[in-house]
Amino acid sequence: MLNVCITCEQVYCEPCGGAVGPAPLPAFRCCRCLLSEYEERDALRDCPPEAAAARRAVLLGLVRGRMLILSQRKRKTTLVSYASGRRALLRFAEAHHLSPYPPWAGLIMDWGVHELVTLKLDSSTVRLHFTAIHDIIDYSRSRLGLRSLSNPLRDPEAAAFANIVDANYKKKSKARTSISLVLAKALILHGWVLDKPPGLWGRLRWVFLNFGMLRVGCVNSLLVCYEIEISADGEVTVKFLDDSDIKILYNDMLKEQYISVNVDVDKNVRAWNRRTAVIPFRVELLDALPVQWLTEYIKYVRPPSGGRLFARPTKKGFAKTSTNASKDIKDAYTRSCAQLGIPVDKEILPKLGTHSGRKSLAQWLWDDGQCRRVIADAGGWFLKRDAVDMYFKTATHIILKAVRDIGKAFD
Repeated sequence: MLNVCITCEQVYCEPCGGAVGPAPLPAFRCCRCLLSEYEERDALRDCPPEAAAARRAVLLGLVRGRMLILSQRKRKTTLVSYASGRRALLRFAEAHHLSPYPPWAGLIMDWGVHELVTLKLDSSTVRLHFTAIHDIIDYSRSRLGLRSLSNPLRDPEAAAFANIVDANYKKKSKARTSISLVLAKALILHGWVLDKPPGLWGRLRWVFLNFGMLRVGCVNSLLVCYEIEISADGEVTVKFLDDSDIKILYNDMLKEQYISVNVDVDKNVRAWNRRTAVIPFRVELLDALPVQWLTEYIKYVRPPSGGRLFARPTKKGFAKTSTNASKDIKDAYTRSCAQLGIPVDKEILPKLGTHSGRKSLAQWLWDDGQCRRVIADAGGWFLKRDAVDMYFKTATHIILKAVRDIGKAFD
């Protein structure tokens, strides 16, 4: 996308002139025009031309750095939500031959009616699209200097409209649901055909989603680096290399191995706060053996070392993209019901998905009497904390034991 500097009217591509990353509007103030603020304050005057040019080059680099840092203040998932709202607003404006900028309260409310009545969208989707307006106004006021521009969502009628939409036009929830321990065991035993690579792959991915409390984007991006070693007596072992996101380690407190997962691609992860998820050697009540299943999968299927652990195995090798994980879990549930001779629950089936794992383990841990801090640390959720909470964290063996012993509180 090209961007136009509103001061000098130069046209730049995104990486040039300080327009780093997608902007909500195709307009900005370029670094050279921002540099003029120094000249307005006499910072570059009264010095020889060569010295001024050298100082100007240094300051230009600092301004570029400023723009780069400011471009990172919103998460990628948030930017995707804003972009979705902007596209929806543009489609509405084009369909009715309207100018969407600057947005006003009447336009926003009529757009909302269009999405509710014509497109039959849920009220939560409409509110999510409305957040794009906040982004446009914030960008216009801070980056374009249009300080007098008002936010139409602050208008009393627009605010009341949004509240009424939330209260009266919410559709029946399609949110992913947690599953019972009984259903989880049925999935493990009967959900996948385990004499073929796709079945081993599907079960192992479910284990990472469920017992690791990981989001599907994180799981699909995990890199595995390993070597296969064969001893003199023919024993085959898997050696994980330093660059691997997945490793099998040993916990001295529990006296058993566990899976360590380096999480660097996730919703709330930044370079300075990467976290490690852990999966126990076994989950006793469910007869699950994650460490054994991981090593067996690597020995038998041989995913590409240095590539993605969950690259989907096919007859011709490994697919570059992963299959629909939600569909795979639904198919596993349907298959387990057929094996057990029980009907498929039409209420449960649509709500099964990749997020069911995070919800399920959190629910099981809570039912076992675990505290919120343990559950939050296991799943990587952020909790509002007091000063003392910054001085400790939940030990690895505490999380491993809690997951290993799920359901035992009722034995």
